Amino acid sequence: MNRYRLSNPFTLMGRLVLCYCGVILFSLPAVTGCKDKGRALAPVSGVITLDGKPLAGGSIVSQPLAPPGSVIAGKGSVAFCDADGRFQLKTIDGRPGAVVGEHRVRIYGPRNPKASASDVDGGGVAVRELVPKKYNHNTELTLTVPAEGTTEVNFKLTRK
Repeated sequence: MNRYRLSNPFTLMGRLVLCYCGVILFSLPAVTGCKDKGRALAPVSGVITLDGKPLAGGSIVSQPLAPPGSVIAGKGSVAFCDADGRFQLKTIDGRPGAVVGEHRVRIYGPRNPKASASDVDGGGVAVRELVPKKYNHNTELTLTVPAEGTTEVNFKLTRK
């Protein structure tokens, strides 16, 4: 009797075929991509100032909060401020807007354009964050994104 008949799934060859089929079945979504059927997005823009001056070159990170009864929050959104402190949020995958609903917001000062690998690794002077920690690492900021979007997301930050 032939030990490698495919009709018996418990043979060595049968187990290999089942294993390969399982690998293909479970890796197919990763290869073909999964359509994002996440929460709705809405356009969000505004202005950020620090002590009354535009936060030119600063950045804003907005992370949606999961609605009650859910563990899925949705994709975060980010933006850099222009010279006038204006920003327009885009999701982390580049789509314009932010997830509709409640968000936790973090705002950071401009990056140091002169920083090099040696500066980052401790070879240079440490760059001090311009924006106080209460607006980023220990954020107190929130944002509610309405379904129709908004152009009125203005953050007036102070160093005090």
